[in-house]
This record gives sequence, C-alpha cells and structure tokens, in this order.
Amino acid sequence: MEIQIGEPEQKILETLIKEGKTQIHNLRDKLDVKLKKMKNHLQTLMRYGLIYNSYSENSFNDKYLHYEISKLGRLILNTESQK
Repeated sequence: MEIQIGEPEQKILETLIKEGKTQIHNLRDKLDVKLKKMKNHLQTLMRYGLIYNSYSENSFNDKYLHYEISKLGRLILNTESQK
C-alpha cells in the first residue's frame, strides 16, 4: 500500500518533528489551519499510523491530549523530502 499525504499533512509532520509532543491548538496556531480541518488532517495521519496521540497530566491533574510523530511518520517524511 502506498501512502500519499498532502501538503497540510506534511507540514504537520514537519512541525511534530521540530516541536515534539504538541497539542492540537499549538499545531493549529503554528500552521494557521481551522480546528475542523486540523482534526481531519490529524485523523488521516493517525489512520495511516504516521502519528499517535497520548494524554499527559499537569500538576493540577488536568489531562491534555498531545500528538507525536511515529517512526513510520519519520520514515515517510524523510522519503517525501528526498523526492
């Protein structure tokens, strides 16, 4: 199966490599993408296994959802950048 990602998804992967674990609102602000579209792009990347999400807690026991690039995502991004 060939994985093809668009420019928005590629920018998300690049941002996750630079920033590490990142919350959706940080991605949205950095890439200037509306929340609904950002959610769709993240779902696409997760469906292909290029990113994953996890929860972490702060000192007030509030949970925050973070997104992070997977090993496969790094491989795909590296392949895309060599084209």
